[in-house]
Amino acid sequence: MMIIKQKSILIISFSIACQLLTCQLFGQAMAKKDTVDWERDLQTVVITGQFLPTDIRKTVQNVRILDQKIIERQAAVSLGDLLATQPNIKITNDPILGGAISMNGLNGQNFKILIDGVPVVGKQNGSMDINQILLSGIKKIEIIQGSQSVMYGSDAAAGVINIITAPNAQKKYVATVQGQYESQGMHTENIQLGFNHSKFNVQVIGNMLNFNPDSIGTTRDQVWNPKRQYSAQLNTIFRPNDLLKFSLNTRFLDEKVINIGDVIRPNYKPYAFDDQYFTKRVNANLSSEYSGLKNHSIQATMGYDGFFRRKQRDRFNFHDSSTETVVGEQDTASSIGWLARATIASDFSHSKLNYQVGLENFYEQATGNKIKKTDTLSKFAKINNFSIFTNLQYQPIERLKLQIGARLNNNDNYGKAFIPSFSVFYKLNKQFDIRASYAYGYRSPDLKELYFEFIDINHYVIGNQYLRPESSRNLWGQITHKISKENYELKCNLDVFHNTIYDKIALVQIGKGNEYGYKNFYNWKTAGASVGANFTYKNILSLSTTVLYTGYYNTTSKDSSDYATLLWTPDVVNEFWVNLLPSKSLIFTIWHKFNGYLPQYIENDKNQIMIGGIGSWNNLNMSVSIKPIHRIQVTIGAKNLADVKQIAYSALGEPHAGTSTTRDISLGRSFFISTKIDLGSK
Repeated sequence: MMIIKQKSILIISFSIACQLLTCQLFGQAMAKKDTVDWERDLQTVVITGQFLPTDIRKTVQNVRILDQKIIERQAAVSLGDLLATQPNIKITNDPILGGAISMNGLNGQNFKILIDGVPVVGKQNGSMDINQILLSGIKKIEIIQGSQSVMYGSDAAAGVINIITAPNAQKKYVATVQGQYESQGMHTENIQLGFNHSKFNVQVIGNMLNFNPDSIGTTRDQVWNPKRQYSAQLNTIFRPNDLLKFSLNTRFLDEKVINIGDVIRPNYKPYAFDDQYFTKRVNANLSSEYSGLKNHSIQATMGYDGFFRRKQRDRFNFHDSSTETVVGEQDTASSIGWLARATIASDFSHSKLNYQVGLENFYEQATGNKIKKTDTLSKFAKINNFSIFTNLQYQPIERLKLQIGARLNNNDNYGKAFIPSFSVFYKLNKQFDIRASYAYGYRSPDLKELYFEFIDINHYVIGNQYLRPESSRNLWGQITHKISKENYELKCNLDVFHNTIYDKIALVQIGKGNEYGYKNFYNWKTAGASVGANFTYKNILSLSTTVLYTGYYNTTSKDSSDYATLLWTPDVVNEFWVNLLPSKSLIFTIWHKFNGYLPQYIENDKNQIMIGGIGSWNNLNMSVSIKPIHRIQVTIGAKNLADVKQIAYSALGEPHAGTSTTRDISLGRSFFISTKIDLGSK
């Protein structure tokens, strides 16, 4: 098995090397032509982590942008679909908790997901369900890897993912209808309506998703749970004049997940316990921008994010088909976050020094049957963070930018924390860019880690009100080489990162059997390096390849110097698309990710250390998109062409650790068709 995996890695690596060499040779040949510089094309503007909207070529940080074209080519329905094949990001799916994400080797507690700059709350088991964020109405997604704690505060030690919504500003009237159907039981439909005036722009979006996976044998023998989602959005922009802009964006989600239980006592009056999970999410953001001050811009945001979940357990009796609610087995949980943020930033185009100063207050509260404060026996908990932050950007010469930032954070429970950062951007010449940063991170324990209590016959999990905050150090660097001409662009980059988290908070075994609790217990480290290349020819062809190695902290090494501190795993990401018929936008796309074997040291039943881990697998996808007539777009394709449903794994804390078992990761191969009809103005 290990030999096969090694051969797979070698084959993929050799393929990538050939692609890189081909791109380089082609680029050198094209460079001999006298052409207009590629930079004359319209460039992408970045919002996340910037003083003001900034050309992506001039940002100090490396920002990855996933726009509508990428979403459409990959037929991605949710944020989880889109990120599953992105470099340095891993997605794990749970039948009940949904999709969880890790980035830079760190889990969902150490980076922030934002919708129009407003943090998303309501994490379950340390991560929010990213499959609850549907992509209809999304303008683009901006990803910054590396600590962003100065700009965004607690939980941003590994980076941020900012989901940006905005009405369509290119058409006076917008009216689209879209549906997507997949062979594994998922289908979604959405409708978008909009109106664009010189001062006012509004868009309304409605979406429905149903997921009814095929059963194995009987309807009660299912790995993945049926799901239904309804969502709605309202996005508006009002510009009373050229200097002032107001934006109001709201999102609403209603989800129902059904977990069908096994048959109990099948030979005599059989019955089963069925769980239903009802979730509502509400996100609202009111923001304003004013540029009437000389060489300055003021931005202000008021945001709200709410998460409400209810679990209902019923007993279904097969002998008479009756249903009764199980007393004492119901559960409710809610989280609410309020954000108030204001910044003022200078824009001295001929000055070497620019600055940003901001104030931010984020208030979060949680209620539920499993939230218990031991001092008051209350089922209500809250926490407030107030911050002052500033960034200074100094450009002594045209090719060099230095940025220094600092945040002073005051937490209700933990007092003040000082968070600095330093970044540099140096343009060595027209082809080489160098970016680097060293930043502190900070994360106060969340309300669940402090006050959670779940004790029954099968579970014993408790919070810890004496936890200390996490602090971290993040080092990141990138070298980029780019050849840009009128018809093509070739870009290669080398990235490295290293994270250290002090007083890492984790759920650990605190007693015998299944007794777990949250503790600060050691310093956590992750590190990694990646090599990537992207070749684009006009708007006709694009090929990108990224090879990554990521090192994850090995908990065994804290007790013995005999074991390596970091255990390494490879990932390979490829994407290729070509416009075969530009007049009809006939685009063929193939995207792939090799998720490498992740080793782990495991203690077995005899207290012996063994090597185990999570198995490797390939996620290969393909699509063909065409516009047969101007107003209709059809996309067909297949996901998970390798038909991978389970992978082998061994993990700490599992019964009989060290033995081989499997983990369900996907329903397997799925075929889809998506149709979009545009009824708006031209």
